[in-house]
Amino acid sequence: MLEQEMMTQAAKDLGISVSALQADLKSGKTVASVAAARKISEAKLIAELETEMKDYIKTEETTGKISSTMASRMESNLPTMVKNFVEGKRMMPFGHPGTKPNTTKKTS
Repeated sequence: MLEQEMMTQAAKDLGISVSALQADLKSGKTVASVAAARKISEAKLIAELETEMKDYIKTEETTGKISSTMASRMESNLPTMVKNFVEGKRMMPFGHPGTKPNTTKKTS
């Protein structure tokens, strides 16, 4: 939910479509590198996304889609979550950086 909204807002902030941003990410680029190519600083993009995501969380809370406890948790982790998103790090719930899943199978 939050990551999808962040993708939408990042595309808007970059002046491109969500599908174009997704294609760039699939090709190995990060949101930061897409921003740099468009002469938008990483710091500026992060600041804009943090503000937009705070507004989004507040709306979700106000409309009853998330609890105030959940909203507080999300907001407290927002700086890390946004930075990880922009820098291309995998996100876990509430913005904790994760690792790629281990896809190797153990042989018995």
